[in-house]
Amino acid sequence: MNLAVIIPSFNRRNEIIKLVNELLNQKNVHGANIHIFVVIDGSTDGTAEALMDLEENNVHSIHGDGNWWYTKSINEGIKASKKINPDFFLLLNDDTHIKADYLHILLDTYEKIQKPCLLGTASVSIEKPIRITFSGIRKSPKFPYQPTHYIPFMSLVKISKLEGVVPSLELPGRGMLIPKEIMIQLSGLDEKFPQYFSDLDFSRRAKKKGHPIYVSYEAITYSHVTKTSDSSTFKPISTKAFLRNLLNPFGRKHIGQVARYVWRHSPKITFPFYYLRWIGLLFINHIRVNVLKTRTYGN
Repeated sequence: MNLAVIIPSFNRRNEIIKLVNELLNQKNVHGANIHIFVVIDGSTDGTAEALMDLEENNVHSIHGDGNWWYTKSINEGIKASKKINPDFFLLLNDDTHIKADYLHILLDTYEKIQKPCLLGTASVSIEKPIRITFSGIRKSPKFPYQPTHYIPFMSLVKISKLEGVVPSLELPGRGMLIPKEIMIQLSGLDEKFPQYFSDLDFSRRAKKKGHPIYVSYEAITYSHVTKTSDSSTFKPISTKAFLRNLLNPFGRKHIGQVARYVWRHSPKITFPFYYLRWIGLLFINHIRVNVLKTRTYGN
């Protein structure tokens, strides 16, 4: 079995080298041949040079022109991986870290499900106290396309208490295992979403094709919450920066990308309601976090 790990990276040399080494040191990986494809999109911090020392360990570097952003980087990594004819793809972010049993748990869980599916992983903060950043999305009966988390976003958690598998409405690319047949059927990620939403969109498209989505609470990714993008809803930013993010097509809050995502994945007749509600919640959250300072973290 060949597993292609696809990791887009931009100017995070130390983080990506640490993650690659964590992947190379995985234990009991069910006989999988692990090939790591790092897509370096215009990095100037020596990432490419640092990875050269690891190439003999099935580490492959793909070089972008600095304008690929997240989605095209993932797709180019997928194209490059065709030379190993992968049975599975694993999408990871360059700022995530994993324990030595991560792949063992992930592949073991997939085998137990016994049908083609997307399998994601729980995500928590590296910074302490440890907080949950992704626990799976369950469908809210009142607002079906405003995601409701199983465990409230940024809640304090104990790793030892996280166990089991839950179905999810969507998945982020931060630890998404994809079998070859689903990747081929969906033709990769949609580059109309250049930076954000393409991973969520991919998972929702898979679900519409009849493929279940699950999240393992035991295969965990760790990430630096404090280093995440300024477009994240829980990070304090100025109102000027917030408004600028609304117009930035490469930002998480871009009004056009939000509209595209909601239009594609909500009932068309209710699109205005869901879209305006989403935008309204962004403003409300900004006021709570940055103006009133009554909320440390937002959804």
